Amino acid sequence: MVKQWKTKRKADRSKALIVKLAIMGFAIVLTVAALAAFRPEQTSESQELARPEDNPPAVVSPKETPIVKDNKPKTPASLPEASGTQLANPAVDKPTRQTPIHIDSIRDFETQVLNSKGVCLVDLFSNRCPPCRALAPTISALARRYAGKAGIFKVNLDRLPSLASRYRIRAIPTVLIMKRGKVIDRLVGLQSEGQYAARLDQLLKEE
Repeated sequence: MVKQWKTKRKADRSKALIVKLAIMGFAIVLTVAALAAFRPEQTSESQELARPEDNPPAVVSPKETPIVKDNKPKTPASLPEASGTQLANPAVDKPTRQTPIHIDSIRDFETQVLNSKGVCLVDLFSNRCPPCRALAPTISALARRYAGKAGIFKVNLDRLPSLASRYRIRAIPTVLIMKRGKVIDRLVGLQSEGQYAARLDQLLKEE
């Protein structure tokens, strides 16, 4: 009887050990699955931000005056080819657009801004510049205010970095006030709508 009891006790211990091992294995599997489920995955936005820029233009605060290291702009190979969509609407003396005209190529800039016989306001900006984004509503308001009187243009320096060197842009946003293709005045940083309007009104009175 004692021998049978010992044999049965050993069998019970073996079964208990097997059950414990099974429970521990199941717990490990659940833990691994939970960690995998809650692991943060890299979003497409973070991937985009992590991707290095080919040739990022200078993006600085309006209060800063950085040193331009290289005055020879390089157009990134990843940028799309210059768009000719604006060429269907050639420059006129008094544009009637109530929204800013976006310049997508050097050819567009020369055709619509430099060859214009009227007064133009050109907003040089970058999508990566917070002050530039803050200025956008003011530029849109000026486009509505001066529809038919002056041309209001926006130029993304990320797409056309050569203009930054051409006009010696050291900080953005920079707004150029032009007449007949020549720069009359420039305003750097965030300004009020009234400050831009005062410059435009002065040139319009001289016409």
